[in-house]
Amino acid sequence: MRIRSVAVVAAIMLSLAAWSPQATAQQKIRAAWSQTPGHLLPLIFTGKQGLVHYGKSYTVDLIRMQASGPMMQALVGGEIELGALATTMLYVLTNNAKADVRLVGDVIQDRPGWWSSPFMVRNDSGITKVEDLKGKRIGTASIGASSDTAMRTYLRRHGLTDKDFNTIEVAFGNIPAMLMAGKIDLGIILPQFQKSVDHSQVKPLFTMNDATGTQQTVGIIMKKDVIDKNRAVLLDFFEDYIRGTRWFLDPANREAAIKVAMDFTKQPRPSLDYFLTKKDYFRDPDARPSLEGAQQALNVSHEAGVFPTKFDVKPYIDFSLIDEAKQRIN
Repeated sequence: MRIRSVAVVAAIMLSLAAWSPQATAQQKIRAAWSQTPGHLLPLIFTGKQGLVHYGKSYTVDLIRMQASGPMMQALVGGEIELGALATTMLYVLTNNAKADVRLVGDVIQDRPGWWSSPFMVRNDSGITKVEDLKGKRIGTASIGASSDTAMRTYLRRHGLTDKDFNTIEVAFGNIPAMLMAGKIDLGIILPQFQKSVDHSQVKPLFTMNDATGTQQTVGIIMKKDVIDKNRAVLLDFFEDYIRGTRWFLDPANREAAIKVAMDFTKQPRPSLDYFLTKKDYFRDPDARPSLEGAQQALNVSHEAGVFPTKFDVKPYIDFSLIDEAKQRIN
């Protein structure tokens, strides 16, 4: 009888533990990203420098996806809580997928004086102007990605519609080899892959900034109902995201930050010489997205005919998580 009583008590204790704050403390946040070290998200939550809430109120399940297209599908399908998506995907998510989403954090921005990825062609391709791309093969990470939308925007300004060229989906890391081998005629080269092309054999035709101007290129996007249901833990997450961003952007930590990037990407040190310099993307130290930059990204896409209607981005930006998390830090 005593043995049975002990067993019952033990069962009750286990049941209570399952509902205790300690047992429910570590909520898993599934976060998607596509390229790093451009996207600091995976580096912040693997290096964990400066984080104070990780492992207490939440953990992060980092999920790599090729670009914004598949990430959008995962977000709508509830397979991830947040993703580093092209800001222009706000249009597709709200108008096509009918999803109630919000842009809540910064990832990378395209600003004068900072890195702007070039779209390159081979010198021997015979391509000297945008109009020469008619009938050519263009490598793109994913239809709907920020670079893809920028490319289509720029080409439309020069009279080329989507039917005038062939799109080949290629992972960012494979674009340099495909370009050098002549398997594609145009491809965007991210900063970490600059040394993967022979610059004596290729040349830039235009850049992201040429296509879109100053813009919020990629941001953290979430569904509104996920924000509403998980606000407390998300404040902890974004407090750590700001702390981690500031740690990486602090010049005093640059060598340690490069080491984190080397360990994660398996790239050699020379390939990361640009990282966290003016030859890198602009990132907001408070991880706050730019309203003006986000609107610019949507405006130029509409003006070029990529999106058929105008889109007011303001109702779909939620600064509250970042702003409250920043107040807690300060």
